[in-house]
Amino acid sequence: MAREVFIGFLSEYPLCFGYWKKLVKLELSRGNSDHVDEIFQRSCMAAPHSVDMWFSYLDYASTHWQVRGAQLPFFSLILFAFVSS
Repeated sequence: MAREVFIGFLSEYPLCFGYWKKLVKLELSRGNSDHVDEIFQRSCMAAPHSVDMWFSYLDYASTHWQVRGAQLPFFSLILFAFVSS
């Protein structure tokens, strides 16, 4: 139920990046790591200029993506391009 409340709120107020982060914490506490990637992708699409969200996503990826570590340079390039523009 809490997930649905977050999703409903964020569909109306997608720029509230703090609530995206709370939703990530909720999903991680429930062991739903599959949903976390989707949430981060949606949050970064909804608020692409939120450096805080990008850093949170990169921090999560660097600690949870041991198998898919080849994707990390891709995200680093995106963040570098965003920050330098």
